[in-house]
Amino acid sequence: MDTMSRSEAQELLWADHRCFRIDKPCVPSALQLLSPLDGPLERVEKIAMENAVVVFGMSTCCMCHVAKTLLCGMGVNPRIVELDNDVSGPAMERAIIAKMVLLPYSNSDIHQHPPLSSAIKPTLPAIFMGGRLIGGLDHLMALHISGSLIPLLKDVGALWL
Repeated sequence: MDTMSRSEAQELLWADHRCFRIDKPCVPSALQLLSPLDGPLERVEKIAMENAVVVFGMSTCCMCHVAKTLLCGMGVNPRIVELDNDVSGPAMERAIIAKMVLLPYSNSDIHQHPPLSSAIKPTLPAIFMGGRLIGGLDHLMALHISGSLIPLLKDVGALWL
């Protein structure tokens, strides 16, 4: 049996450590422990279907904060999923971004969503209403400015007045 010297073992551990960037420890939630076989897209869709309004974002993102503040200021109690505090957050973020790229082509009414420029990559926050991806902060603000946000929130059951 081949044995490794202490310095070789330390170098191997150091090489492995450099491959991973861990900002803070992630603890799996009860949902993740109960359904570990769900893929990231399935998990995103499940969360979106179970809540009237969901905001997927990052805890340190200013645009995510603006979306949360706007919705809470209107009396909506959205489900907030901070992907940087979730074990499967990076995989869910990739699934959401892929879904956002296809957003303009997924609805029959193409004019409901502003077109995505080829130079602009979809970013967080990603807002779901009634189980359907609405888009990012730009789409949320466009709905608000056009006056169609409140009726949409009423339709999905997030507002009653």
